[in-house]
Amino acid sequence: GGWAVRVELRADASELARIAARHEFDMIGLSAATRRAIPRAAETVQALRGVIRPGVPIVLGGPLTTYEKTAAEQIGADMAATAAVLALREVEQGC
Repeated sequence: GGWAVRVELRADASELARIAARHEFDMIGLSAATRRAIPRAAETVQALRGVIRPGVPIVLGGPLTTYEKTAAEQIGADMAATAAVLALREVEQGC
């Protein structure tokens, strides 16, 4: 068991979509620090939805999720998690 993790720093929405199209991820996590990240995160989620398998959850994490409780909904993610381990538990339980 366990999870294999791939980290992409500074990749834009189109690059993340290209990566996601080449791999069969079981979950995709995005991180956002401030409200200013919401438009870019929404663009990224939209690009990812166009290439990932149906049912692959997109999870929002990062500092933004601690004070903007509707951030995941605003960007079109399936859920928000304040810690990676919490996201993994939710995904394992079927969101």
